[in-house]
Amino acid sequence: MTPSQIAKEHCANYQSNGTCLGIAFKDDLSMYMFRKEGLPCLLCDGQRCASFEEVIVPMRMSRETAEAKARADKKEQAVRAYLEQHELGSGKSSAKRVCLDCRRVELQGQAKYCERCALKRKLASTRASKRSRRRS
Repeated sequence: MTPSQIAKEHCANYQSNGTCLGIAFKDDLSMYMFRKEGLPCLLCDGQRCASFEEVIVPMRMSRETAEAKARADKKEQAVRAYLEQHELGSGKSSAKRVCLDCRRVELQGQAKYCERCALKRKLASTRASKRSRRRS
């Protein structure tokens, strides 16, 4: 599959006539226009698309059934082709680790959760522990 075919399947901005809506979301979930609506899809012209790189490239797909595994493999093949075409390097070597809970904050070192999510988990664990001690 090609990157433009993956965009047809998975990109929310891709329209059936080959145009792009050009809508993206900020971290606070407010919408903004990253591109004028109605212009042709950048992937169809072989250009880089920020939305594709932000949403489709890191997207993980189910591999539970044979059909789902085949779709996931096709998507990965197209993403690899896109990254090679634009000399961006492989997704695995340049991938950044993010918080497992909120998926917004980039992590450093061995941390699995950002400071905010780690605190939330710690408080929830402490509440559960206290609750179980009170019951016994």
